[in-house]
Amino acid sequence: MKRPAKRPSTRRALLVAAAVLASPARGAEAPPGFYRMKRVQVVDQHGFEKPMTALTVLVPTDWSFQGDVTFDPKNACTATLVQVSFRATSPDGRTAVELFPGAAWGWSDDPGTRQFMERDLEAKARFGRKGCPVGPPLSAKEYLSRNLLGRARPGARVVGSEVDPKAAKAVAELVRQAEAQAAQVGLRMQLRADTAQVRIEYGREGQAEEEWLTGVTVARGTLGPTFDVRSGRMGQAMSYSCGALYLFGARTPKGRLDANDKLFRAILGSVRVDPTWQARVQEVQQKIQAAELQGAKDRSRIIAKSGEDTSRMINEGFRRRQEAQERDSERWSQVIRGVETYRNPATGDTVELSNRYGNAWANGKNEYLLSESPNFNPNTVSRDNWTRLEPVPPK
Repeated sequence: MKRPAKRPSTRRALLVAAAVLASPARGAEAPPGFYRMKRVQVVDQHGFEKPMTALTVLVPTDWSFQGDVTFDPKNACTATLVQVSFRATSPDGRTAVELFPGAAWGWSDDPGTRQFMERDLEAKARFGRKGCPVGPPLSAKEYLSRNLLGRARPGARVVGSEVDPKAAKAVAELVRQAEAQAAQVGLRMQLRADTAQVRIEYGREGQAEEEWLTGVTVARGTLGPTFDVRSGRMGQAMSYSCGALYLFGARTPKGRLDANDKLFRAILGSVRVDPTWQARVQEVQQKIQAAELQGAKDRSRIIAKSGEDTSRMINEGFRRRQEAQERDSERWSQVIRGVETYRNPATGDTVELSNRYGNAWANGKNEYLLSESPNFNPNTVSRDNWTRLEPVPPK
């Protein structure tokens, strides 16, 4: 994605801002440099004893928004048990941002373990359960171009791909830190992580569209024992818990994708999973994993006696990798989304906003103003009472 070559002058910025603030909203057609956003939420209506906010995101105030939370214990593996998705759309319907459900799968470098994993999936199906599919780790570009493209935009064609150097560098550093932390507690872990964005083109309702598909793939591998049935010998091999996450689509009419780069980054950067809801989901997942450990013993009797120990090792390894992933999720989220934390000095509240602007304001009406100009004061051109937000230094 390309960044605008020049920032507007201070005088022009003030004139633009006055126009933005005088109108109720600013969509994708307004001049660059200022965005007036509203906070919207995806509510989990049926997952718990009462509706809970699952996710919040900022979108332009004149955009429409639809979000959904699905809970499917019979047709999803534990890692994808709960899925959140949304679509935010401009008034003319031609510009949109979409969050797609994530994916999870498993793999092992040992052919025997992979065979057991496949047979365990078959046994789960007999008990009315679905496990995570088996497949090798994938790069972000591979997953976006093959898997996500096929299920989200069938018929579209890939015309290019990019990697954000800043995001790639940050991901590499997080991988290094996560492996070091695992080593400190005696867990030998190999962590692979990759980020990319794939540019696609397709026709929709007779119009030419272009879109960025973005996402991250992660493969957490742990070294564990294996059992060779033919030789009766134990060995060691890496087994992986793989996933695709932060899967977004950002589309415009053909020829206008790059011009909306900062708007898209502002939207994607504001996505925030509610920590209370997330904790409740993880609690449910942990209970299901505990039941799966017991269920693995029953299924192993169907597969083979030697499979019981293998199943226990596979599930235990997955549990340990999942716990490590949950601990790291917040740091990963901020790096991938390109955000920083701001504090409202009037209320003490904090909010995560895009780090591409450097200046943010709140008006107490669940709206935010993002600006490139450090000299702009929206209170000089607006009837609303705007408070300048203060960046919170990273810990």
